[in-house]
Amino acid sequence: TFVSTIAAGDWPVWDPYVGFGQPMLANANAQVLYPLTWLNLIMRPGTYYALYFIVHIFLAASGTAALARRLGVSPSGALLAGAFWTASGPFLSLGNLWNHLAAAAWMPWALLGAEHAVAGSRRGAVGGAFAIAAMVFAGSPDFVIFTGALLVARLLGRPDRHRVSAAKRG
Repeated sequence: TFVSTIAAGDWPVWDPYVGFGQPMLANANAQVLYPLTWLNLIMRPGTYYALYFIVHIFLAASGTAALARRLGVSPSGALLAGAFWTASGPFLSLGNLWNHLAAAAWMPWALLGAEHAVAGSRRGAVGGAFAIAAMVFAGSPDFVIFTGALLVARLLGRPDRHRVSAAKRG
């Protein structure tokens, strides 16, 4: 529908093929605001989907490995973490749920950005915000909420949080 609408010379805002029509922005699977969706205009559907899937597997693996390294895991352990996450059933089962696959691939990058932001890195905070924006544009508010819950759990469970609290009191 996205490609057909653009080919007809219209903006991709209305899907006339479902019932009496529905807004495309309301359909998370249309991913109108997600940048990779626009590659669909220059590629055949099968090629686009293969590229979409491979890009998001690489994005998830590299993000998980980078997050593991930030948390102190060895380089080989971080590589294994990225491989295990992307080869796991929960991640691979998202293959037919475009919006959730994209958001799950951005999750480790959002968590990594939060780790950097807590350490005082403005660049890391911007990177984390970019990752969360990508999750929102992918059309997966539930994965944004899951990521937020992980961020809160991580911040509450930080070992240095108790030292900072004690230093403020004393």
